[in-house]
Amino acid sequence: MQYLAQGKDEREETDMMMKIFDQVSLREYQAITQIMESNALVKKARLTHIVFEGILIVELPRSVHEVPLSELRGALAPLIDQMHYDNALIHPLVEMNLSLKSSSGDFSATPDLSIHLACLSGRWLKPEFLCIGECAFSQDKETLLKKLQLKIDAHSEIVMVVMIILMETSPYHSPKEDSTAWHTFCRHSKCCSFKEFLDMIEITDKDSKWLGPVTVADHTWCHVSNVDYHVWVKDGEERINISTQSSGMVVAYGMLFPNIYMDMVDIVIHQGLLKIRDGMVQFSKRLDPEADTSLLSATDIPWDFNWSRCQVRIVNAAECTAHKQFEDWYLGCFRGTKRSIEDVDTSGDYDSTTTSQSSDSSQTSLSPKTPPLTRTRSRVAQGSW
Repeated sequence: MQYLAQGKDEREETDMMMKIFDQVSLREYQAITQIMESNALVKKARLTHIVFEGILIVELPRSVHEVPLSELRGALAPLIDQMHYDNALIHPLVEMNLSLKSSSGDFSATPDLSIHLACLSGRWLKPEFLCIGECAFSQDKETLLKKLQLKIDAHSEIVMVVMIILMETSPYHSPKEDSTAWHTFCRHSKCCSFKEFLDMIEITDKDSKWLGPVTVADHTWCHVSNVDYHVWVKDGEERINISTQSSGMVVAYGMLFPNIYMDMVDIVIHQGLLKIRDGMVQFSKRLDPEADTSLLSATDIPWDFNWSRCQVRIVNAAECTAHKQFEDWYLGCFRGTKRSIEDVDTSGDYDSTTTSQSSDSSQTSLSPKTPPLTRTRSRVAQGSW
């Protein structure tokens, strides 16, 4: 719970945006989700729980992590909405962070993006996921692919998968005590605003504000080096397998940053949209075999995405991420320590009243916090592509 409250394990040098915990039971996972829903101390997190392995994957998304799929959703949602489907029969949704579970209950996760179908008729039919998207910010390849494949396996009807990978030049770490940044900001009476922070960015050459690191007070707060896209589209009856080069799917790779090479991605996304259209036809027919889907079946779906705008948005998001990481560090070092999340009762007899925060428990200090000695059974997911 300390990681959910503070965004890192105090004993580690790097501030991880993803961490893996072992030996987490279903009961413990349910207690964690209950605490997250009712406790303001806990950071916004995305959880993936693999029950049969006892593994909990915790992700703490930043702006730079959310923007690529947010931009994609902004383009996909109106295209889906404009299709000629029977809106009294089916309800297609393009959602961010919608919970996904396997039918057996041994896996639950929250895809960054999903396109799914719900039925509006009297006949009950479970929702179908047609597309999922994941954006990874400095995650290791093995964990990312495993998590994504488990989501596909939980819903074999998925026809398109989009994976976006943002890589940093090196893993982010907060400034150490006695560093230039520490000495610079320990004299500040309050945390710098976003504008004040941007005004302090150290530009080494004319291109660095666009392509280079966000460096303030001799510390790099964020440095995105690459943004890559991978797209898989189902071609046949076999489910998508992202770990193989199967003949039953179409695959594309593209780069958005630092340069834009997205032609093949555009082609394959268009093919994926046609598969989504076909999935809507089939879903409608299962609900009502007499449904008229001729207009929907004949609908072409134009795909003309503005990748240049998306690239600019990622650069802006990197600046937002840098300021957020600065803000978290500054407030953690030079502001009072409030009640620790470790004080919250995580037993099976959880009571929301135990999470109430008393103003009497806060302390004021202008020196860095001394972390409590804690035990955690975890392994940190770090690696490079």
